[in-house]
Amino acid sequence: SVTGRMPLAGAGRAARAGPDRMPRHRITRRARERARVAVELRRRRRVVVVGRGELVETPGHVGVRIRVRVVEGVRAHQTRLTAASDTPPLLPPSLLTPSRAATYCASRYEMAGRIMAARTKRSGIARRPIETHIGEYDQDVIVRAIREEVDRGGQVFFLHNRIESLDEVVQQLTSLLPDLIIESAHGQMDSRKLEDTMRRFVHEGIQVLVSTTIIENGIDIPNVNTMIIDRADRYGLSQLYQLRGRVGRNDRQAYAYLFYPQGSALSEIAVKRLKIISEHTELGSGFKVAMKDMEIRGTGNLLGREQSGQLSSVGLDMYIRILDEAIRDLRKEGLKEEDKEVFLELDYTGFIPDTYIKAPSVKFDIYRKIASINNEEQLHSLSSELSDRFGPPPEEVANLLYIAQIKIICRKLSIIHLTDRRGVVTIEFGKVADLNVNKVMNLIALSNKRVWLDMRKMNIMYMKTDAVSLKDKAVFLMEKLQRLL
Repeated sequence: SVTGRMPLAGAGRAARAGPDRMPRHRITRRARERARVAVELRRRRRVVVVGRGELVETPGHVGVRIRVRVVEGVRAHQTRLTAASDTPPLLPPSLLTPSRAATYCASRYEMAGRIMAARTKRSGIARRPIETHIGEYDQDVIVRAIREEVDRGGQVFFLHNRIESLDEVVQQLTSLLPDLIIESAHGQMDSRKLEDTMRRFVHEGIQVLVSTTIIENGIDIPNVNTMIIDRADRYGLSQLYQLRGRVGRNDRQAYAYLFYPQGSALSEIAVKRLKIISEHTELGSGFKVAMKDMEIRGTGNLLGREQSGQLSSVGLDMYIRILDEAIRDLRKEGLKEEDKEVFLELDYTGFIPDTYIKAPSVKFDIYRKIASINNEEQLHSLSSELSDRFGPPPEEVANLLYIAQIKIICRKLSIIHLTDRRGVVTIEFGKVADLNVNKVMNLIALSNKRVWLDMRKMNIMYMKTDAVSLKDKAVFLMEKLQRLL
């Protein structure tokens, strides 16, 4: 991935020309990093490069045509990207940062080659999660938040995305905080005035900057550690996450205040967005927020901008699995044996209790790993991981692992349906031809009438079990079915 967190270009030039020069090593180090990536592109050492706006300039310098770009902030570079690409259709994820986009591509799709990420490191900085507050618009809270930030030597972003009323907000804040320097910035300002405003803000000549979403991308000012967003209910989840990321860019605790009008009735989607952004404050949560965003809006048209669908009704993993199946059917490849779903109807209770794993994000990740188990090696690896990280799994978690174990052997025997009713397990085989007749007859003969076939449907087998717990039932089924392998 390629990033270049620099101030606005004009402000950077003015700052370098003035008496307070920017640290030269910050500029040269990033330039060297991008140059190194460009050289590796020329030598074909990189198959996929994920980056921000500066990636648009790369092909012209290295003579490489890029086929598909996955970028953040597509709106700002749509024309140039389309002109530089061999295949104009773009894939614009809503808010994936370069590292998250690279991770998503690598984890979800089989790709020829490797994805190599060159991450811009900020040595010596230990960033903290941004403390996020959501509530009705309250002038007292706003004044207190600004005052606390300024008193510790910091600066504040106040986001108001209406140009026509921007000056009113500046006047209102000035009347409440007359001793502070408060100015505004927006995209329709004269370029020189905007450049001058940003230069003074970068050099701490302005304490509070009231702006529109012009600050959404490309702003890196470590001294700004409080963000106040007015009418947060009007923003999308991607914008809220991106805007909040403009603060907390050093080792100082940062704060984000998201306000909505007093007494207003928020829509269901707006409530979901605010809830998600308030729950995911830890570092590196961008990928999780992106997943939630897709569940809210649907993944939509894969080759366009339309967003539709009811993804939340099936879940993202199931959606991707269905999509993979449809692609294989179109390619006439069919499903791999390990990918075929086994339908189990067993009377059991299986879940991850809060007393074992409390964090919802970690719990979701474990559920996903359990659902993706396809062989004994993966099962053993996950069991060891659970024991190492959280201690011995309780009965509810062990039941989930037993289910995964039963599914593994069912796939090996082409079993498509397994049902437990009143102590009798009904097993339906998808391919009778794959079974060894002699092994089936030996199993029936040695079972003491506890195993038998349905004479009307030879692909149906019954097993009588007296086991009560799922563990005992799983051991019984594993013992019997192993004899058919």
